[in-house]
Amino acid sequence: MDKINVEVIVPAINDKFEFLLPVVMKVNVAKQLMVGIIANAQGLSFDSDELMLCYIEKGEEIKLNVSIEEAGIKDGSKLLLV
Repeated sequence: MDKINVEVIVPAINDKFEFLLPVVMKVNVAKQLMVGIIANAQGLSFDSDELMLCYIEKGEEIKLNVSIEEAGIKDGSKLLLV
């Protein structure tokens, strides 16, 4: 299974995280897992449904119902969780 490394920047807590994601994983599943990991690591509570995962370069929201690969997320991509 191919995996890619992405950096997720979370301005609300002024921090960034790296994740290794399977390219076949749906974006909505990846987002839920990332939010859970970040919330647990920070001792905070986030509602994944209220957060958006965005392309940092394009400034637009990433579609949730497609795979990581179909969304055009590449190895080394920088994403924004707001």
